[in-house]
Amino acid sequence: MDLFVQKKQRENMRDDLRKMISETLGPSAWQELIKMENEIRQKQKDAQYKRIERKETIIAWCAGLVLFLICVGALFGFVWVAVKR
Repeated sequence: MDLFVQKKQRENMRDDLRKMISETLGPSAWQELIKMENEIRQKQKDAQYKRIERKETIIAWCAGLVLFLICVGALFGFVWVAVKR
C-alpha cells in the first residue's frame, strides 16, 4: 500500500513540476527537460553495457589464459615423464 501511495505522490509531484515549468518557461522547456532525461538514461544504459561487456571480456581472457597455462603445464609434464623413462 505504501508503494502505491509513494508512486501517486511522485506522479503528483512530477505533474506539479511540469505545470510550473510550462507556466514559467513555456511548454518547450518541459519537452527539453524530457529530452535531457532520456539522453541521460541512454548514456547510463550505454555505460552499464560497456562495463558489463568489459567485465565479460576480462573474464574470458583470464579463463583462456588459465586454460593455456594448464595445457602448457600438462605438455611439459608429459615431456618430463617421457624424458625420465
